[in-house]
Amino acid sequence: MLLSGCMPQEIPDLVPLPTPSTSVASPAAGPLQAALLTAADLPAGFVHFDYFEQPTSGETGCAGDFDPPEPDAVTQFRRGEAGPFVHTTLTRLSVADATALMLAARRFTDQCPSYTLRDMNGTLLTTRVTAGSITGLGDETVATRFTTTADGYPPFLSDQVLVRRGGLLILLAHNAFYQLDTAVTTTAVRAAVARAEGIT
Repeated sequence: MLLSGCMPQEIPDLVPLPTPSTSVASPAAGPLQAALLTAADLPAGFVHFDYFEQPTSGETGCAGDFDPPEPDAVTQFRRGEAGPFVHTTLTRLSVADATALMLAARRFTDQCPSYTLRDMNGTLLTTRVTAGSITGLGDETVATRFTTTADGYPPFLSDQVLVRRGGLLILLAHNAFYQLDTAVTTTAVRAAVARAEGIT
C-alpha cells in the first residue's frame, strides 16, 4: 500500500497474481494529464505502463488513517516487470483543502509507525512507516518511506513525496524491491514539480 491518490495507493503485489481480465488505463489527455511526468523526464530505461488494480483487505493499525481524494491525473513508469517503478499523480483542490490534506499526511507519517494488511491472495503484508529526507519543494513538502515485508518475499520499498503548490498536490512515488536509488527519487520529484509549474 502506498500513500498514493495523494498518498495510500496500489503497489505491485508481493505474490505472483493471475492475470486480470481488465487493466486500468491512464486517464485521457487534459491540462493536468499533460503536465505529468513523461519517460523523457526520468533516467534511461523507464517506460510507461498501465497498472492493474490489486485489492487489499484486513487492514490493522493506522493503515486507514489517511484517506486522500481520488487524483485528477495519474501516470506510472517501470524499468522492468519487477521494477523499479515511478508513480505520479496530480490533484487539484482548494488551497484550504490542500493545506489540510498536507497536515493529515504529515500527521500520518509522524504518528503511524507500522500497519498490516492482506493482499488479494491473503498474504500478510507488514509496512513500516518512516519520515523521508526530501524537503523544500513547492509551498510545503511531506516525504515518507514505506518498507513492506512478507514471509518468503524480498522487502518492497517506496519513497513517496507529496508536494503542495497552492491548491495543487503533486505526488511522486518511487518503488522497488530490495533497495531504492534515492537519486532517481530526487530527479523524478523535481521534474514532476517543474512540469506542474504552469498549472493555475
